[in-house]
Amino acid sequence: MIRSIFIDYTGTIIQEKGEDLEKLVLRIWKNSNFKSPEEIGASWWEQLKMMEEQSFGDTFLTEDEIVDHLLGKFEEEAGLVDDLSELHRLFQRFWMYAPIFEDVKDFFENIKAGNHGFGVISKFDASGYKAHVAAEVKGFVAKDFMDFKA
Repeated sequence: MIRSIFIDYTGTIIQEKGEDLEKLVLRIWKNSNFKSPEEIGASWWEQLKMMEEQSFGDTFLTEDEIVDHLLGKFEEEAGLVDDLSELHRLFQRFWMYAPIFEDVKDFFENIKAGNHGFGVISKFDASGYKAHVAAEVKGFVAKDFMDFKA
C-alpha cells in the first residue's frame, strides 16, 4: 500500500508559465537590475533547483523558506527594491493557480487505481541500501531511446 507520494510539482504537475508568473517576473524586472525577464527566469530556476537538491534532513527548507532566501538574494545581488512579502504572496498564488499539464488527472487516477511503477525493489538484492522501494517505467527499454555507443 502506498502511503505517500513525493512529486516535484514544478515542471511535472504545474507548468512554469501562466499569467501570475508573468506578472511576477515583470515586476521583479521592473524593480531590479536584471537585464531581461529571461535572465530572471534562468537565475531563479538555477538557484531554486540547487537549493531544493540541498534541502533534506537537518537542512530541509520549505518552498516558502527557499522563496524568501532567493528573494533576499535578488535584493542583495540584483538590487531588487520591492515588498518582498508581497512578492512571496504572488509566488504562493502562482503555486495555487499555475496551469497544470494535460495528463495530470490521468496520472493521479492511475496511481489511485494501482497502475504505477512504485514497488519493492525486486530486480536485485537491495538489502545493503537504505531504500527498498523504488519506481520504474514499466516496459521501458533504454536502448530504444539512447545510443550506448555515443
